[in-house]
Amino acid sequence: MAYPMQGRTVDGQTVFVQVDAEGRIVVTGIGGGGGGGGSGAGVIPGVDTNGTRWVMIVNSSTTPPTITYVDQSTGAAGTPVGGFTPDADQNGLTDAQLRASAVSVSPNVTRGGGAVDANTQRVTLASDGPGVTALNNIDTDLGAQADAAATSDTGAFSLIALVKRGLTNWTALLARIPALVSGRVPVDGSGVTQPVSASALPLPSGAATSALQTSGNTSLASLDTKIPSQQISGLLPVDTLAAPGVARTITVTATAASAVLTSTCRRVTMYATQDTFYSISGAATTSSHFIAAGERLDFDVPANTTVSTIRSTADGVLRITELV
Repeated sequence: MAYPMQGRTVDGQTVFVQVDAEGRIVVTGIGGGGGGGGSGAGVIPGVDTNGTRWVMIVNSSTTPPTITYVDQSTGAAGTPVGGFTPDADQNGLTDAQLRASAVSVSPNVTRGGGAVDANTQRVTLASDGPGVTALNNIDTDLGAQADAAATSDTGAFSLIALVKRGLTNWTALLARIPALVSGRVPVDGSGVTQPVSASALPLPSGAATSALQTSGNTSLASLDTKIPSQQISGLLPVDTLAAPGVARTITVTATAASAVLTSTCRRVTMYATQDTFYSISGAATTSSHFIAAGERLDFDVPANTTVSTIRSTADGVLRITELV
C-alpha cells in the first residue's frame, strides 16, 4: 500500500515524496522544466529532539554524497535541532553514518597492483608457487580412485595404491584361515614333527627319566652273557645236546603207574620196550600220548613234572633220563 506525502519545494524545485507498496521512499521531481530532480536521491523521514518532523534527502550523484534536511510542515530546508533520528520503520542509518563519505576504490587488475588495506597481505602468483607445489605433491601422494594396487611394499606408489595392495593381501590371508571350531582356529600338525614335552603327558612316575631302565638293563646284560658271541652264517649256534642226569624206570602194565621227576628238571629222553601211552599232566589213559615199542623221544617238561604210563597191549618198561 502506497503512502503519498505532501509536495515540497527543495532547492527551488518541487518534489513529490511517496512511500511505495514495498516500503521504499520514492522522490520524484516536478516543475522546473519537468526534469527528474530526484534522480540519484534518497529520502528518509525522521524527527529531531524537539519533535519536529523532517525529511532527510541524500543525493548520491555527487562525490561525496550531499545531505539536505527539509521541514515536513513548512517545506523549508534547515537543520534538525539536536540531531536527526530516522523513523523506526525505515531501519535506516543515523545522521553521522549517512554523512560518512564512501571511499571510491578502483583496483588495478594487473597482478600486484591496486590499493590494499594496511591489514591485508597481498599474495602474488610468484609466491604461490611453493604452496601450489605442495598441494600438487599431496594430491600425487594420495593418488586417485582409479590407481591400481601397488606391486610391492616399498615402491613409489600412491597411498591409495598401497592401501589397495594391503587390502588384497588381507583378503588372501583371510581366505587361508579355516573356519573356527568351538571358537578356536583348528591346527593340522600332521605335516611336521611336533615337539612333545614328556613332563606334560600322563606317564607313570619316572617314565620321563632313566629310573625305570635299571631292571631292563640288568636283564639285557644277563642275556648278553648267555648268547654266544660267534655266529655261523649269520645264525646263532644252538646246542641241542644235554648231559644225562637222574635215570628213572617205570614198569608199564594195564594199571597206570608213574614216576616223579626232579623239581628242576626241564628236559627228558624216554625209551619204551612196548607200545605205551604216557602223560605229563595227570594219570595216563589209552587216550594219552603214545610212544611205540623201541622208540625214543626227547622233549621239554615243566617244573615238578610227574610222568604217568599205561600199556597198550603188553606189559613193558619205560626208561626215562633227566637231561641237565
